[in-house]
Amino acid sequence: MSPTLELLSGTHMRTITARPWLNVRDEPSLVGQIVGRAETGRRLVVFDEIPGTKYKWLKVGFDGGIAYLAKKWTTRFQFENWPCDSRLVSQHFGLNPWRYAKWNLPGHEGIDIALASGDEIRAVADGVIYYVRHDPHGHNYGVHLRIEHIDYHKTIYSHLLNIIDGIAVGDNIAAGTVIGYGDSTGNSFGHHLHLTLKAPYAPYDWPGDQIDPWPYLRHID
Repeated sequence: MSPTLELLSGTHMRTITARPWLNVRDEPSLVGQIVGRAETGRRLVVFDEIPGTKYKWLKVGFDGGIAYLAKKWTTRFQFENWPCDSRLVSQHFGLNPWRYAKWNLPGHEGIDIALASGDEIRAVADGVIYYVRHDPHGHNYGVHLRIEHIDYHKTIYSHLLNIIDGIAVGDNIAAGTVIGYGDSTGNSFGHHLHLTLKAPYAPYDWPGDQIDPWPYLRHID
């Protein structure tokens, strides 16, 4: 099923999150047979919500049939658009642990998208601004901005040239809104956007509950 799947009457969609994958079962129980795995970022049609002994379960459409997955690791959150015009990912999540050891990180804690200085940076989803830093010095992220989204997901847009005048903490921001311009401020090598995604449930034991933004980006045209 694709992220653009048309909703059926009386149904809604959920996004898998918090793990690289989530087991999908043939009945709403941990004793149910595993019939497949839904990757993080995949959108599924939900037909019903069912109580269980340990988890609530969602009855979903999966690979042409009906299956069940634990609601705890699903969310309504999704990316609506890319954060910039460039699609050139220069460094993926989790890479180069030797480089990030000095910050007590087991690897790259976001995704880097190469761009030109001054390229527009856009919010990937609706949300509320909760942090703005205009000073390019004294922080690894340099000039950066943070947005909180639905279901407590958060995105961070780092190494910016500047932030749009008038944007302030507490502002509501719509997906696709230009929030600043890309550059290489802070601890950065080359012009790029460093995009970090934080979620309530982390797939790895990473400081700050960062998860991989790539599954949320790769389905967007």
